[in-house]
Amino acid sequence: MPCFEPDSRSSFQKTLSNILKAGAIPKHLGVIMDGNRRFAKTRGVSMIDAYIAGRDKLDELIRWAYELGIQEVTAYTFSIDNFKRSEGEKEIVFRTLKNKFENDILMGDMEIDEKEKIPFAIHVIGDWSRLPVDLREVMAEVMIRSKHYTNFVLNLAVAYTSRNEIANGAECLRQGILGGDLKIDDISQDLFTDVLQVYPTHPVDLLIRTSQTYRLSDFLLWQSSEGILHFIEHEWPELTFWDLWSGIFKFQRNQHKLVQLKQKIKDSFLHDEDSKERQKNFLDKLRERRWSEIENETNN
Repeated sequence: MPCFEPDSRSSFQKTLSNILKAGAIPKHLGVIMDGNRRFAKTRGVSMIDAYIAGRDKLDELIRWAYELGIQEVTAYTFSIDNFKRSEGEKEIVFRTLKNKFENDILMGDMEIDEKEKIPFAIHVIGDWSRLPVDLREVMAEVMIRSKHYTNFVLNLAVAYTSRNEIANGAECLRQGILGGDLKIDDISQDLFTDVLQVYPTHPVDLLIRTSQTYRLSDFLLWQSSEGILHFIEHEWPELTFWDLWSGIFKFQRNQHKLVQLKQKIKDSFLHDEDSKERQKNFLDKLRERRWSEIENETNN
C-alpha cells in the first residue's frame, strides 16, 4: 500500500502551516504538473532524471497537502494528447509510473514503524485501454490494495482528458436509461459527477499549474468549475512549500466568493424517493462493474 514520505517541512514551515490551518483549507487540490522537459533542458539533466525529480516532487507535495488538512489531490500525470510525443519520452513516463506503483506495493509489504506508516488510497483515472498491459496491472494492484483507506486520496490522471471523461460519463448515463436502470428525470448534476469516477470525489477547490502556462489543458473541467486557479512560474520539479502555501492563502482570501457561487449553482433538481433509490442502485452497479474490470487487470 502507498504510504507518505517523511515530513520534510522545517519548524518554521510547520508553524506557518498551523497558522494557515486556522482558516478554511481546500478539500480537493488539483495539480497540473507542467515543466519536466523544460527542467531537463535548463538544468542540463537527462529526461529520465527530470521525470524522476517530478515524481519525487509529487510525493513531497502530497505529504505537505496531508499535513495541511487537504483530503484529496488529483495530479495530471499524462494526457491523451501526450501520446503524440516521442516513443522514447512515453517509455520514460510509463517506466517512471510503473516504478512508483511497484514501490508503493513493496512499501505495503514492508515492516515499518507504525508512527511513520501513514497509508492512503491511490486512484488512477483515465482511459486505461491506451496504456501498456504491464503498467495497467500494477496500477490495478495499487488501487485494490489501497481502496479501503479514506484519510487521504491521490488521484493520478493517466491517459486522461476532461472531454474524454465527460463523454464517457454521458455514455454511462445513456446506457443506464436504455437499460432501464434510470429514467430521464433521474439525471442531475450530482449524478453526472458521481458517474465520472470509481469513487465519489470532492469538487476541486484549488487548482495549481506550474511552468508559466495559463490554461487548464483539458484537466478536470467539470470538477474545477467553482475552484480557484493559481499559476506558478517554476517548473514542476522546482515547486516549493511556499508555492502551495500561497495558493491556499489565495483560496482563503476568496473563500466568501466561493461560498456564494456554490449556493447559486447548487443542483436544483428535486428527486422523489423512488428516483433516489434508482440513482443509488445504478451507481452501486456501475462501481461494482468498474471494480470488477480493475480486478481483471491483475489476472492478465
